[in-house]
Amino acid sequence: CSSGSSWSFMMFLWSLMMPLWSLMMFLWSLMMPLWSLMMPLWSLMMPSWSLMMFLWSLMMFSWSLMMPLWSLMVPYDVPMVPHAPATSPRVFPLASCSTPAMAGCLVAGYIPEPVSVSWTTGGSSPSVPPRTYPAARGRRGLLTLGSAVGFPAGLREATCAVRHPATGFSRSVRVPLPFSAPPPTGVHPDSSSIQVFVLPPSPLDLYVSQNPKLRCMVTSLPSDDGLELSWSRSQGGALRPDLLQVKAQFNGTFTATREVLVSTRDWDNGETFTCRVYHRDLPSPISKRLTPSVYLLPPPPEELSGSHATLSLTCLVRGFYPESISVEWQKNQDSLEDSAYETTPPMKEKAGDASYFLYSRLVVKREDWNKGTTYVCMVVHEGLPMRFIQRSINKSPGKRK
Repeated sequence: CSSGSSWSFMMFLWSLMMPLWSLMMFLWSLMMPLWSLMMPLWSLMMPSWSLMMFLWSLMMFSWSLMMPLWSLMVPYDVPMVPHAPATSPRVFPLASCSTPAMAGCLVAGYIPEPVSVSWTTGGSSPSVPPRTYPAARGRRGLLTLGSAVGFPAGLREATCAVRHPATGFSRSVRVPLPFSAPPPTGVHPDSSSIQVFVLPPSPLDLYVSQNPKLRCMVTSLPSDDGLELSWSRSQGGALRPDLLQVKAQFNGTFTATREVLVSTRDWDNGETFTCRVYHRDLPSPISKRLTPSVYLLPPPPEELSGSHATLSLTCLVRGFYPESISVEWQKNQDSLEDSAYETTPPMKEKAGDASYFLYSRLVVKREDWNKGTTYVCMVVHEGLPMRFIQRSINKSPGKRK
């Protein structure tokens, strides 16, 4: 009796599943036409897919062969810097403008490592031990490093010695230090040492920010009593200079500066601006405008009396600030190529002021010089009233001007 009831129960469940099964068969019958349509497309794609898999496996095999060769060509931890011949460094002295005195040396443009930097002070012990910083590599592969050391007050100068074994380079450079000893009691700096500088605006202020300022700076003042700095312009009109700024220096003197805002148009039109300094220790006011002086020198007598086919003309430019300047040569009013002459970089005057000087040398044919050919040295500088000045010379007496 129990087995018969179980069988009837199973049949009952089967009867319930039959509608679901019939529904699934119906859906399958609907999908068969779609599947029959997809099979031809799949059969067409199989050759292309197998070809792609073959090419991919071939590329992977080639890459696996190249990897060992690449690892030999480019070893790890070695910078990829183009090979360059050994280059000796350039040494630039650096000094602080205040106390305690710090001296430094910048060693630039050398390759390969190493360089050594040592300091000597004539027996004085440094207040800050010397430290040489790691070298940094520039874009062209050349190296630059710096070394600095501190010294006690009163030391006048230190010496930086640089050696580069790869090129045999060895040089000692003196670094002047600020002397902090005050003047003796009751003794004041001489008023004749007062210096006045007029600093023109930078090209950035003139043409980018359109906010050019002129600066008048007075140094080595014995005191700031009765000091006055005034600005004036050649075309007339009011100027509104900034407030006078006075700063005491470590040697007992004073430095004063006063700036004035001008327009780019007035400056480019060549208008003259004058700074006048009044002080009770000055016998008369000082008016200052810093402009270059140009001297064109003929060939030296040693060359003229010789038998060389060429002669040298020298153009000396001095007393200019800032150092940005251009020198060009002309022959019978025709400009010469830059390769025809050599011009030194601007160098600081050793008289203690802030001006610069340079030389430019032009090599000419003796035959052209003897014919009376006229040569012109033209200097372009922002401190000049017309932005340029020129000097001409030829063999004829009395024609040099």
